[in-house]
Amino acid sequence: MITINPFLIMKIIKLKTIIKKISTVFDLGCGSGVLSYFASKYSKRVLAIDNDDKSIQCAKKNF
Repeated sequence: MITINPFLIMKIIKLKTIIKKISTVFDLGCGSGVLSYFASKYSKRVLAIDNDDKSIQCAKKNF
């Protein structure tokens, strides 16, 4: 289960207002992938990158 804090909710709302369906979003330092997931709902494509293998595995597991 993923817990979303209020700060993250504000980021998600901002993402929704600035991303267009034709956009490609680059999420550098994606961590668990929560923002990547929500960005994928509002954009054409998301490329999520992190230098921590555990974060990438977590993101793959979550989404």
